[in-house]
Parts: sequence; structure tokens; C-alpha cells
Amino acid sequence: MTRRRPLCSVHPDDKERLNEILNDFKSSARAVQPAAHRLKPRTPIVIASSIRGFSCWLYEQKKQGIVVRPHDRSLDEDAELYRSTRKRKRITGHLAYLRNFMLGTSAPELSRPRLAAYPDDETLIQKAVAAAKADIVNGTPWQGFRTPPDINRVASRLRGFSEWLKTHAKSAIAGRLDDPSLQEDRETYLRVKDSSRAAT
Repeated sequence: MTRRRPLCSVHPDDKERLNEILNDFKSSARAVQPAAHRLKPRTPIVIASSIRGFSCWLYEQKKQGIVVRPHDRSLDEDAELYRSTRKRKRITGHLAYLRNFMLGTSAPELSRPRLAAYPDDETLIQKAVAAAKADIVNGTPWQGFRTPPDINRVASRLRGFSEWLKTHAKSAIAGRLDDPSLQEDRETYLRVKDSSRAAT
């Protein structure tokens, strides 16, 4: 008879508080009417399971738990390591949901977490998106932006770049579009992303 491997518990730092938060998260998500752009019925369960798995891994690696440093940069670094070594590609997104909820975002507003670009960059991106989509309607689409999904994909990439700039204490995209340093930062950002993909 094969013995089952004992299930890992969540991190002792997280044991009580994290379970409370995740149970509240699931209950709140179930309490609202679903919408096309919001969480599907099973998604809160998947997110909770993913977060518990991450907490367990942190304990195995002798690292601090989640609830003692929910918004700390070191938790992002550990999540990235967990994602690459355990092939848990969704953990960073799931962690964003948890953080939104802990910050007081109500369940009806728990849509897919938007990348936290610099405010000036977000304004610039939104204006560009609106202009590009208007030109599609007018029959004069920008080169390479023939459909709204094309535009949305590029906007998401720009938000990701802006978030990276902010995280690494670098200046925003807005205000230095013609500055060579922006191109240098972009090349560094792309190298980091390529290295991250190669590790998965």
C-alpha cells in the first residue's frame, strides 16, 4: 500500500489570518451577481488554493509568510521565484487579487487586476488607446493596430513597462519619450522578461 505524502499546511505566519481572509474573499465573490469581465464562480476557489500553495512553499523555503508582509517588495520577489521554479504562472495575478481584497476592494469590483502604471503613463496610454480606436472606426487604423485587441495588447505591455519602471525607481514614460534613457530602460526590461520566460 502506497502512503500518501502528507499535505503541507500553510505557513505558521499565515495559519489563522490567511484562512480568514481567503474564506471572506470566496464568500464575498459568491455574494454578488457574476459579470462577463469579473470572476467566474470557480475562480475564487482556484485563487485561494493557489495562495495556500504559495504560503506552504514559503514555509518550506524558510521564508516569511504572506500576511506579515502583504505589500512588501520581497513578497513579489518570492512569488516570482515560486512562479519560475514551480511553474505556477498565475501566482502573481492571484496575489494581486488577494492584495486588492485586503486593501478593501469590494467583491463586485474584483475584476482582473490592472497593472499599476505611473498615473501620468496611464493617462497617456488611455489617450492613445482612445485615439487609435477612433481611427479604426474612421477607417484609418494605425499601422499594426487594425483591431481593438491589437491596441489592448500593446496598452497592456506599456502598463507592464511603466509598472516595472516604477518598481525600479526609474522615471515614467511620460515626459521622456524622446530621451535615449527610455530606450535603454526598455531594452533592460525586455531582457529581464526574456530571462524570466527562459527560466519557466
